[in-house]
Amino acid sequence: MTTQENQQEEQVIQASSSSGDQSKSVFEVAILARVTWDLHSLNNEGTIGNVTEPRTIVLWDGARTDGISGEMMKHIHAYWTWLQAIAEKKGLCNACQNFRPQRADADRQGLQGNNAGAMGIAINRCVLCDLHGFLVQRPTIHRQSVVEFGWVVGVPKKFNRDIHVHARHAVVERGSAAGDREQNQKASAEAGAEQSERPEGAAGDEEQEQGASAEAGAEQSERPEGAAGDEEQEQGASAEAGAEQSERPEGAAGDEEQEQGASAEAGAEQSERPEGAAQMVYHRPTRSGVYALVTLFQPWRIGLNEVEYCYIDDAQRKERYNLALTAYEWTLKRPDGAMTTTRFPHIQGIEGIVLISGQPVPVPMLSPLQDDYREKLQKLAEKQGVEARKFKDFAELLCILSDLRKKTPFRMPFKRCDEMSASVEKTSQRRRSRKDGKGALSKVSAGAEEREQVEESEESLADSPADTE
Repeated sequence: MTTQENQQEEQVIQASSSSGDQSKSVFEVAILARVTWDLHSLNNEGTIGNVTEPRTIVLWDGARTDGISGEMMKHIHAYWTWLQAIAEKKGLCNACQNFRPQRADADRQGLQGNNAGAMGIAINRCVLCDLHGFLVQRPTIHRQSVVEFGWVVGVPKKFNRDIHVHARHAVVERGSAAGDREQNQKASAEAGAEQSERPEGAAGDEEQEQGASAEAGAEQSERPEGAAGDEEQEQGASAEAGAEQSERPEGAAGDEEQEQGASAEAGAEQSERPEGAAQMVYHRPTRSGVYALVTLFQPWRIGLNEVEYCYIDDAQRKERYNLALTAYEWTLKRPDGAMTTTRFPHIQGIEGIVLISGQPVPVPMLSPLQDDYREKLQKLAEKQGVEARKFKDFAELLCILSDLRKKTPFRMPFKRCDEMSASVEKTSQRRRSRKDGKGALSKVSAGAEEREQVEESEESLADSPADTE
C-alpha cells in the first residue's frame, strides 16, 4: 500500500470518527411498531355489576377497534423507571419514593420560592419528576413529560375480543348457605304447622270475611245508577267489618304476631349474613391481536429547567437518559397493566422502526396502522437527516436500544444556561482560590509554630545540667 493510499485511509478514518463524535448526542427518539399480544386484558373501561367492559375506541373512518390507553403505557414506563431508581439509589422526592402519582405536588418542601427556583429544585432532586413530569399548584409550575405514549390501537381486522364467565367457589360459603336453606325450610314447616293448628274460630272468621266480601261485590253489581243510599250502606258495611275485626278470637291475633316475629327473625338473619359472599359469578374480557404502538422520547429536555432554560449536571442527565431507555426495554418486554394476575399477555412478537435525531430536528411520526409505515418513515427520515433503523423482533430492538445507551442526551446551547454555567464556574474558582489562600496562611502559621517549638526546646536543653559519669 502506497503512502498516498495510507493518507487517504487515515482521512476516511478521521472523517468517520468526527462524524461519530457529532452523532454521539441524541435529540429525539421515536419507536413506532406493531406488537402482537394474545389473551390479555391490560386496559378496561370499568366494571358494571359483575361485568368488566374492555376498552373500545373509534377511528377516523368510524371503525371500532380495541385499544390500550397511553396513560396505561406511560404508567408502566414510570413504574419501571421508579423501580430502577429505588434499586440504584437515585434521587427521588418524598412523594416519588412511595410512587405517589402527584409527584412534586405532594412534596412541596423547598418549592416556596419563585417559579424558576422551584422548578430547578423539583427537577434536580427527583429522577421521576424530571422524566415523567408534574404539576405543582402553588407555586404554579408545570413540567411536561420527557416520555410520551399514544394509544396502543388494535389494527382493524387483526384483533379479536371475547367475554368469559367465571365463578368463585368457597367451601365455607357453601356450608353456610346449606345451613341457611335448612333453617328456612324448618321455619316454613313450623309456619305450616301453626297454620294447620289455627283454631276453628279463626277459620270461621276468614269464611265470614270471604262471604262478606262476596255479598259486598254482589251488592255493588246490583246497585242501581244514582242510588241515594249508597254511601250509607258503605259506611254500615265498614262498621260491621270493624266489629267483626274486634270480635276475632285471640288465637288469630296470636297467629299474626307469630308471623310478624318470624319475619323480623328472618330480617335479622339476613342482616347478620356477611356482606361479601364468597360465592359469586363474574364476567371478564379477553383480547388478542396486532396493535399499533407509538412513543416519543426527548432526551434534549432531560434536566432542563424550562422556566429559565438551564440544565442540571451532564452526568445526572446521562444517568437519567439510561434509566429511561432501560424502562422502554422493560415496558415492551414486560407490559404490566391490568388483570395480569389472571390474564398475563402472551407476547408473540414485535416489529417496527426506531427514528433517531442527533440534531435539533423533530423525528417524523406516522401511524403503524398503515401497512407500509416503515417504508414511508424511512423516506421521510432520509429527507430530514434522521437515522432510521428497522427491526423485526425483540433481539434487533434491544440491539438498537443498547447502541443508544452509548450516546448522550443532546444539550441545547441556551444563552441563559451558558451564562449561568460561566457564573457558576467563576464562583467555584473564587471558592477554590479562597481555600488555597487559607491553606497557604495555615501553612505559614504552622511553620512559625514549629520554629517557636524548636527554639523553646533548644533553650531548655541549654539550661539543663551536663551529664557527669
